[in-house]
Amino acid sequence: MKKINLLYISSSLDSIHEYRFLRLISGDKDINLTVTTCEPKPIHEKILGLDINIIKSPEAACSANLPFMRRVALEYRHWRYVGFLRKLIETHNIDIIHSGWLTLDSYDALKTGFHPVLAMSWGSDVLNDPYMKNPHTSRWFRGKLKYVAKNADAFYCDASIVADTLVKLTGIGYEKINVFPQPGVDMGIFHCDTGAGEKFRREMKLENDFVAFGCRGFLSVYGVENLLESVPPIIGRISNFKLVWAGEGPLKEKCIELARKLNIEGHVIFTGKLSLEQLALYYNAADVYVSTSFTDGSSAALQEAFCCGLVPIVSDIPANREWVRDGQNGWIVNPFDIESISGAVIKAYLSEDQRLLFREANLKVAKEDIDELKNYDRLKKLYCNIMQ
Repeated sequence: MKKINLLYISSSLDSIHEYRFLRLISGDKDINLTVTTCEPKPIHEKILGLDINIIKSPEAACSANLPFMRRVALEYRHWRYVGFLRKLIETHNIDIIHSGWLTLDSYDALKTGFHPVLAMSWGSDVLNDPYMKNPHTSRWFRGKLKYVAKNADAFYCDASIVADTLVKLTGIGYEKINVFPQPGVDMGIFHCDTGAGEKFRREMKLENDFVAFGCRGFLSVYGVENLLESVPPIIGRISNFKLVWAGEGPLKEKCIELARKLNIEGHVIFTGKLSLEQLALYYNAADVYVSTSFTDGSSAALQEAFCCGLVPIVSDIPANREWVRDGQNGWIVNPFDIESISGAVIKAYLSEDQRLLFREANLKVAKEDIDELKNYDRLKKLYCNIMQ
């Protein structure tokens, strides 16, 4: 069998999520992988640790001061990048392109005129994220998305809500869209280990506490402030409650100050950024997983929680409802309603027998639908199908 020469185009090589993809693809003996980006952002250290060929565009970052001029400079940079991609495709005898962010990477890939192109959505490039420009609020982005929809050979999404929104915005048929986790979870790292979890609870002096764990960034879209606002009514009912939050972001200091104002410092632990192995320990040590995100695609953190048998308490948004059924394998909350959040945590605390049943149900879902090796097999078959 001839090896597949795959070009992977990404504007987010600073992301741990890209590492998950590239680790799997680079370890496939049937694929010759070339990775490229035109973004000047630093590449994630874990990606740099992989034995892969990364070719960055020589184009410099935009430095214009006025918004209009920044857009012109950005468009010029991407126009030059398209020429760079054409040479790269020819030099490396590329068979297929896998491109990320639809309105950037996939748009650039398709402007080269090359086929086939598998266009992959990361969610925020399709969903109506209130904190960034997107095809719902910008004609510029909507025009690019429609161009990609018309010309891409196939699409890869991680949630049905993303596929539904893509169809609604562009009018393309569902037959072009493939929905399964991106790429899933490494169950060698994220798996149920009650022994390690109990040991870690003792080490962290949490063995007598009811622990809720979350690991989203300190960004407005993740609703961390609302979650903190829910802690006082929770500790009014659960005196030994602890919220452990992992991550970094621009709102971190504001959230730390909010915890002080709410007088809940003794009930909240901010861990900072954690390694994958550390995350797995926290998942296994916690009693419930919490996320009050206002919008999301299929959350990798939620999938990791499933793999570790952790019961979720998550926002009432479409992507979460694809995984969590309220009162059947977790709890759904209104992320804008403090009483809804606190009430669900208290209900979970009082429902130990239910949590055990939910745990078993979620472990079964993880094995069938979240295992990254199974999802990578799906992706590889998709490559072969669109190359025919």
